[in-house]
Amino acid sequence: MSLLHSYKSKLLFVSLLLFLIFLPASYSIDYYQNDDWVYYMTVENFLNGDITLHPYSGPTLFLQALIGMFFSMFFGISHLPVLTLFMACVVFYIFGIILVEFLNLKFTNAVLAGLLFFLNPLFIYEIWGFMTNHYFLVFFLLSFYFLLKYQRDSTVSYLILYVVLAFFALLIRQVVMALPLSVAIFYTIEFLKNRENRTTIRLAFLNLLVFLAFYAFYKFIFPLTPRMTEVPLQFHHLADFDYSFALIYGTLIVLSAYTLPLIFNILDFGKLRESFNSETKVQILTAFLLFFIASGVLYSSANKLFKPEEISWGEFPYFENVVERTGFFPRGIHGTKYYFAGSFDLWKYWDIAGKITLVLAVVYILRFKLANNIFSSFIGTYLMAMVVTETYYDRYILLLVPVLILYLISISGEFRRVTKFLLLIFIIFLGFLNYLFSADFLLVNEYVWNRSEELVQQTGAEPSQVLGTNAWKMTFRNRNRDYLYNFSYDNQEVNEDYRNNYTLVETKRIEYPVNIFVEPNIYLYKLNYEQH
Repeated sequence: MSLLHSYKSKLLFVSLLLFLIFLPASYSIDYYQNDDWVYYMTVENFLNGDITLHPYSGPTLFLQALIGMFFSMFFGISHLPVLTLFMACVVFYIFGIILVEFLNLKFTNAVLAGLLFFLNPLFIYEIWGFMTNHYFLVFFLLSFYFLLKYQRDSTVSYLILYVVLAFFALLIRQVVMALPLSVAIFYTIEFLKNRENRTTIRLAFLNLLVFLAFYAFYKFIFPLTPRMTEVPLQFHHLADFDYSFALIYGTLIVLSAYTLPLIFNILDFGKLRESFNSETKVQILTAFLLFFIASGVLYSSANKLFKPEEISWGEFPYFENVVERTGFFPRGIHGTKYYFAGSFDLWKYWDIAGKITLVLAVVYILRFKLANNIFSSFIGTYLMAMVVTETYYDRYILLLVPVLILYLISISGEFRRVTKFLLLIFIIFLGFLNYLFSADFLLVNEYVWNRSEELVQQTGAEPSQVLGTNAWKMTFRNRNRDYLYNFSYDNQEVNEDYRNNYTLVETKRIEYPVNIFVEPNIYLYKLNYEQH
């Protein structure tokens, strides 16, 4: 087959197409968002010859900052979001190769599964800035790729590349240590299942050594920032059942909701019927009834034990930070953000669908003992690692999305016709949701950041006197919180403080095609002179 018609060249074309589609919006970004102000400042340090991380940096970040430095030398630091978009498209390309090469998906199905990952709201959100996940995922998925190649071919060079690329990932985020640990656990289980296969225990021991080496490097060699030392692992969370269960079950619900068509694809009721070894219709109906009764009991029990308020919000999508009911990172600006039409019903029924499909899938997986492979081992290990983190954010879920997709396909194979149809519909839905959230997020942040700069230039106010976005507040700290200018989603009718102590300077309406947000306004207030 010629290069032109190979699946890799086709995947490259789709990746390039995605880059070009998102490029105009990415190129227009001229502000910081969320935590990336720390990462921008680290790149600035590197450009100035100071190869040290910002004290507030939680991720190891070093390799990402180095990549950002080289990019900025040619294109400028202001266009780092374009680099992030490029890395996101590289992630899509690598993921597509894994789907075709190791899970034997047809090209079109690999594109659909790749888009399910690419259009995940957690993935799209991080395109708009210089956050860490996309840079990390490039090296994480490459490491996984060579691990899978080693499993298939037993070539030592692939094993070496797996470790080297995992180490590169370690230089961006510490959480990659879950990979060799999960592989060690997987091979240990394989050895216990077949003690005559000595290769499995050797691989388990090797991966355990890699994990310990990574941990020793991080703990004793890597220059830890104050932020890293301030947030040690919280092993006491393991003894808190409500917290641990809420984190794990809540995460699985969110993952189920994000991968609904693929979870549906594993539910092969024809295979389930054959497995019952039933001969009469009554026996078959009884067997199916027992399956659904078991699912119902699990559903009822799990949701009775589930206390999402132990982690964050009591409502789906449960975890705070980047994807919430009112859009992308709504808490980056003061006040209660406006909602979009139909949002209550969407989150309600999406939550129910996620829970039902999750429970059906768990019962089905247990029935056929499909739980143990390299992908499920990583998911379990990663979730346990997240339990002992100090604070759990929804953006930490993103790493599990591609691994879960790989796991679901590994136990179900090619897509049924109805699965492809459902995938297409679901991808269109995700595309619109991301358009809605992204357009709103970009326009809001652009307005607040640029208007904050105008206020500083035109009024002579100090940058720290402006309550802008979260990234603005963190960049220009106001220790006393005595802000002169405030941006807020709250109008004076609902916020008594703004009604009594501030003067409304202007109202900005966020407008773009097919905007279904209700009264999408941002308000700029100035503190009354007598209050200042």
